Amino acid sequence: MRRRISVLAAGLLLAGHVHAGDLLSCQIQESGVEGTAFAWSYAHGVAEGPYVIETSIGTLDSIEGPEFSSVPTLDGEPIVPPPELGGQIRFGKVYELEDRVALAYLVERERDSSATPSELVFLLNKDRTVSDIDLQPGSAEPVVGHCNLIQ
Repeated sequence: MRRRISVLAAGLLLAGHVHAGDLLSCQIQESGVEGTAFAWSYAHGVAEGPYVIETSIGTLDSIEGPEFSSVPTLDGEPIVPPPELGGQIRFGKVYELEDRVALAYLVERERDSSATPSELVFLLNKDRTVSDIDLQPGSAEPVVGHCNLIQ
């Protein structure tokens, strides 16, 4: 019986390890797609550009959000992240992935500091829906299997 439990536990650990490599950040890194860099920081009152990024699904930009935050937009319409993921977008990259676009950026969330922002990666569809999210919290230990896209 102990052997079965040990084999089951080892199998679950292995399955968890394989799944961790499937995080969105690692999928993008392994694809070899080059990203387009941007800086949308409102830290000094003005975004540092490029202001607009043309993609296959539309035009990406950012607007100033509530309480010193910034919000990405697609064709002028806000892409509002869940409250726990929102904050001041610093800089990042946009990745073209067939009929979708991935955004990877450093964001200073309420629980982060400017010295340790979080890395947020999400996959955006043309209808502005987010189909996958990957977060490396700046204020926590590294997430197992997360691949840093923004250095």
